[in-house]
Amino acid sequence: MLDGTDRMNPRGRKLLRFTKVRISIQPARRYPAAVHRAQVRVATDQLMREMSALSGRPYVDRYAATFAAEN
Repeated sequence: MLDGTDRMNPRGRKLLRFTKVRISIQPARRYPAAVHRAQVRVATDQLMREMSALSGRPYVDRYAATFAAEN
């Protein structure tokens, strides 16, 4: 997981800033082969909640394509 990239490369800025970026490596996770799309979604949501807890940032239940369409 990366933390601090928002300070290094703020939205709308063309040049990078020098700042500290924290890299956190977590243990590998294994998931059973999912047959149904719903199983993949459940596993994805579980992983995102775990990442949210580790980062201290809120979990937002939206995917990039949906988010981009709204903004």
